[in-house]
Amino acid sequence: MNLSELALKYPKHYYLKEYKESDQLIVAFGNAGALNGVFPFYKTLHNISACSFFLISGLDVNAWYSNGLPGLGDNLECVLNDLADCIQSYCEKLDIKKCYFVGASMGGYPALLITHFIQRNSLYDIKYNVVCFCTETCLFLKNSRSEYHNNIVYFKDLVNGKYVDINALCFNADEITMYFGERCIVDSYCALRLKEQQLKFFNKPIRLISCRDAGHLILPYLDMNRGYIKHLFQELLLYNSFFILHEGTMSEHLCSEDVYGMIDPDVNSEQFFITMKKIVQKYPNYAFGLNRLGVCYEKREDYSNAFKFLTMSAIEDPSLENTKIHLDYVRKHINL
Repeated sequence: MNLSELALKYPKHYYLKEYKESDQLIVAFGNAGALNGVFPFYKTLHNISACSFFLISGLDVNAWYSNGLPGLGDNLECVLNDLADCIQSYCEKLDIKKCYFVGASMGGYPALLITHFIQRNSLYDIKYNVVCFCTETCLFLKNSRSEYHNNIVYFKDLVNGKYVDINALCFNADEITMYFGERCIVDSYCALRLKEQQLKFFNKPIRLISCRDAGHLILPYLDMNRGYIKHLFQELLLYNSFFILHEGTMSEHLCSEDVYGMIDPDVNSEQFFITMKKIVQKYPNYAFGLNRLGVCYEKREDYSNAFKFLTMSAIEDPSLENTKIHLDYVRKHINL
């Protein structure tokens, strides 16, 4: 079954927009909670001059596409293997030169993983690029979205655990770009870990772009009153350029091991306190890290240092409400 047949037969799961004047295709994967027939990125991509194929997993019981998709298979591996074949055939037939796999949150996971199933054809020079936002590349971490969904819905074993951690898989993509918010520890850890593992095993660079004052919901944040997402895709298609507002520099200062210590925090523990001091020393402009260190000092009734680091956090990220709450509390104890 090809892309056109999938869209015609299963309109609640697939939608194909063809633009024959373009030699570019965008494949957009839906995130968790997307309703049947409501395709994420549709409003953004519908008026962009490129072919687009949208797909969603459907019901909540199909978290991370683990239970398959109609017309493609009944598990994640079958879906991505067959879909990769469909997309390659479509690109060859329409002489597509560049294909982008796009997804946010849960949708970013298959957008990246599908390139593991891409089989290069020397007869066709097709560039495969991945652009994902706030994506878990290691599932079921403490306080993660996948852990949350695993607790409330039926989750298959993702082919016997083979794709629970995909950081060290070989991805047949020419470029991989991952956007993440530095307030979300799980997303930050996964992004850093992916970069490290791809360099270690394949010497493959990953472009990481972080937003210093955003959390997991980075897309609504970026698009708030700015139309940024549409502009991002226009820049991507026309100039292959990437940028972000309020860009952070976490990937230049921290490694995944640093951030892992923040995944399951206990601000009262000595280990977490040591972890936060180390992180802030390595990345002094990390707003959320400054916040956590300030709270650690507050819990130890060291209000002078708590005020110092919470104030620094507020300077770096004035929008972080948690910092404002703790600053108000600390001020009462130091008579400010």
